[in-house]
Amino acid sequence: MAANSRLAVAAHIVAVLASREGESLPSGTIAASVNTNPVVIRRILAALAKAGIVESGRGKSGGSKLKRCPDEVSLWDLSAALGEDHLFAIHRNPENPRCAVSCRMKKVLGEAFAGAEKAAQDRLRKVSVKDLLTE
Repeated sequence: MAANSRLAVAAHIVAVLASREGESLPSGTIAASVNTNPVVIRRILAALAKAGIVESGRGKSGGSKLKRCPDEVSLWDLSAALGEDHLFAIHRNPENPRCAVSCRMKKVLGEAFAGAEKAAQDRLRKVSVKDLLTE
């Protein structure tokens, strides 16, 4: 199963925007830095704009720029903007009542995932876009 890289791409996008403070950059310029298709960039920019993290204009003279200060935007803010507020998920398959493992798995995994989720969220909240540019 492949890992989702949308958060990493979003972090790369806002780092590019922060590094070019005040400039409005077209998605093609950002895509060249990320080395991906501009359509991928535009989809993520739309989510970030909806969350108030970036502002974007359309057309030939359009582009995107960071709307908030880089030290005020955390990796957790980006994750939430992308709708990725949970990093771990338990499958939705019903339990098999004839299997002892199946009957306990969701509870056991739920507890383990909750602890991991909290630790990950805490860490992501501590890393700002500014940190991405200075580390």
